[in-house]
Parts: sequence; C-alpha cells; structure tokens
Amino acid sequence: MSNEQLPLNAEPRAAETGRYHLSRKLLKAFGSRLVDSGIRSIRQIFALACAACLLSVFGFQNAHAQINVDSTSSAMANTNNLTWSHTIGSGSNRILIISVSNRDGNKTVTSVTYGGTALTQIGFQNGPGNQNRTSLWKLLAPPTGTASIVVTLSGSVNVVGGAVSFDNVDQTTPHGTFVSANGTSTTASVNVTSAAGEVVIDTATANGDAVSLTAGAGQTAQWNTGTGTAGGNVRGGGSTEGGAPAVTMSWTLGASKPWSIGAVSLKPVLVPDITLTKSVNPAGVQPPGTDLTYAVDFSNGGGVAGSSFLITDPIPANTDFKVGSVTSSLGKD
Repeated sequence: MSNEQLPLNAEPRAAETGRYHLSRKLLKAFGSRLVDSGIRSIRQIFALACAACLLSVFGFQNAHAQINVDSTSSAMANTNNLTWSHTIGSGSNRILIISVSNRDGNKTVTSVTYGGTALTQIGFQNGPGNQNRTSLWKLLAPPTGTASIVVTLSGSVNVVGGAVSFDNVDQTTPHGTFVSANGTSTTASVNVTSAAGEVVIDTATANGDAVSLTAGAGQTAQWNTGTGTAGGNVRGGGSTEGGAPAVTMSWTLGASKPWSIGAVSLKPVLVPDITLTKSVNPAGVQPPGTDLTYAVDFSNGGGVAGSSFLITDPIPANTDFKVGSVTSSLGKD
C-alpha cells in the first residue's frame, strides 16, 4: 500500500483551521460503504521550541504540557551560609524553586546560587514581630546534572532550605503572583489564584517550638524539617498541589506559634492542540470509475502555533490516487 504525503508549509496558528482536498479514483466496487473506518497510520509531527511530539489522529493533545516534579532536596543548620547539593534532570522547560525558612526575620537572605548562577527572589514574608522569615527564589532553565545550592544570609541564624526542580514550566511567564500570610496560631494558610494544569508550590515557616508542621489535605510534602524544637530553632516545610481556580495551601503546627507562609502557582508550557477529521464525497457504495474526493479538516485550538505539519494518508484498497489533486487552505471557517 502506498501513501500520499500532505505537507503544510505554513504553521497552523493558534485557534486556526484548514482543509486538504485530494481525489482518488475507484477501481472496483465494494459491497459496503467506502468511507474509511478511520485515518489509520496518519502521522502529524509538530516541532515546538525545538521539541517534537508525535500525535495520533484520534489522540487529542492537551493545550498545555503536564508540569512534573523532577527532584527535591533540603538542608538545615545554624549558619550564615547554607550549602547542599541538588540534581536537575533532563526534562525540557525546567525551573528550579528554592525556599528558605529562617528563625530571625531580621536576618535576610542576601543571595541564592545554583552551580554559581544567581537565582531571582520571587517574594518573601516575615512572621509576626519578625519572629521568622519565608522567601522563595527561582532559576529558569537550570543546567542538567548535580551542583551546589548556596544560600547566603546577612548573619548566622537557624535556617532550613528546600529545593524542587520542575519540568514543562512556561519559560516566558513561569508563575503567577506571589502571595503570603502570617499569624500566630496552629494553622498557617494562604489562598492562591491558580488554574487547571498549573501547580502551586508553597513554603511554611514556624518557630522551632511549634514542634511539627503537617501539610494540608491534597498537598504533597516535598520537604519538612527543622533545626530543633527550642524556641530559637526553626522548622520549614514545602509542598505542592495541583492547580484550580482557587487553592488554599495550609499547614498544621504542633503548637500555637508565630508562622509565615508564601506560595506561587507555576504555569505549564503551552503546546499545539491539533484535531483532524476525514470525510469522503460521494459517500456510500459507488460504481467503478467514480472520483472520490477526500477532505481532511484540521484545527489548532492550542495557545501556540504548530510547525512542520505532515499528514501521511494510506491509499485505501481498490482506489487510485489522482496526481495533482491535492489542495490546501488555512483560515477556513
């Protein structure tokens, strides 16, 4: 069986539709309808941001990629220079989020580096009376492999550091607005504006004599540790939760103590959302010699353009492809 290849030189832009027409001549009559039961073995290859994905005609590609947790690490000490190692995997569209929980809010983080590359602060929140401090930092497209995280503070203090690397995060707008809260109670919480397909990451900080931190229902703890249970110690924890229009991130403290919490919603990288359908005219049983016109309709409902679009359509048995009959159009209603 031979194939027709139907290349589309233009890129199907977001929310755009188009159509291919091709003709085949019927060589022999069938005893049943001639409409294909499906466009079998059709391939469309889309290259987006130097990444390729293979789609099936009847497998619908989401309009965004799924954000994945790559790896997690943490460390704690009484120091002004907290250092630990973290490994970044080979997934595409990566981001590294590093969170710092320190006991004395008057001691600030002056820099965070990964493999010598400086991170950018996303936001921070001090606890009541500057009892403690939570801060989040980011690095887009961190290199793969293992390197050292170095958190430098303005003075020696009890400190916890946590790191989570993700892939499939949008590299232009990687996250939403940083939100935070503080209080003195047994529950630390903050409300985050998010969306389906996004992932919320938070960090909670409490004085050491809170004794424990427990992540709320629906959250996945990525790290949870402390320097001790005395008042001068610190405890910090970080968690993730799938996005929704509104997400509440919460932690339960073992005792009512001052706390601070910060969170941000990570945004997934967008991908094309391509659908294909095929029809034939005339349909039904036809006599030999009839010209059959097949129409392949395609649309891109995703947020970004697709490129290198290729359809390979097997010629059905008992038909003959009419050379030169292929036409295409973009922007069809």
